[in-house]
Amino acid sequence: MASLRSGTGRYSGMLRCTQCRMFNRNKDQCLFCEYDPVASTATKLSEMSTRRVSHSVARMTPRVLSDICKDHGAPTCNLAVVQLHLNCVGFTAIDECISNYPEVESLWLERNKVEKIEHLDALKRLRCLGLNSNLIARVEGVAHMKHLTMLNLCGNRLTRLDGLKTLKSLSILLVADNQLRSREDIAHLAECPSVQELDLGGNLIDDVGAVEVLEQMPELRILVLERNPV
Repeated sequence: MASLRSGTGRYSGMLRCTQCRMFNRNKDQCLFCEYDPVASTATKLSEMSTRRVSHSVARMTPRVLSDICKDHGAPTCNLAVVQLHLNCVGFTAIDECISNYPEVESLWLERNKVEKIEHLDALKRLRCLGLNSNLIARVEGVAHMKHLTMLNLCGNRLTRLDGLKTLKSLSILLVADNQLRSREDIAHLAECPSVQELDLGGNLIDDVGAVEVLEQMPELRILVLERNPV
């Protein structure tokens, strides 16, 4: 279960949401992903179960997105929606209809069956993108995201990290539990100078040369390498 935890250093006195990994000062609810650490586990499971029953169709459609927004009390006008919570719905793909929400700043598509990052070109204001626990094999479809600060791709099928060099605002990159092995697989991280937090835990990295790549990331402050052979 995600929670809010106290920060240290320059983030002292602030709270980190372990769902979206962002720091904020609101102790009752994350200002970025709206995670509420006070809500009971039973309530969360009940809401998740309701969404699964209501949206059992794995295809993303305008009607399904509209219904999910209503479930979360989001504005009825697409242009007023700034957060989309599409977790655990069973989507197998990101449909073009998601472009109907161009003002979205936080998109959560965790624990679905998405195989490809696509059709997000209209979401130019996106700051947080959660795609963990899907079936994604390549980092693509994100080059236009100039304002993206957090990208979560943990628990996918990534064998190589590239396609990130245009993300000049990216500060948090979470790619744990993938299939990254060698220095070559993560070499493109050297093109991500703004990344401050990097989670590579639970991969298959056994190449000590990977450390040389990480040394080329000048802003890196938090690094997770646990559960790797190296």
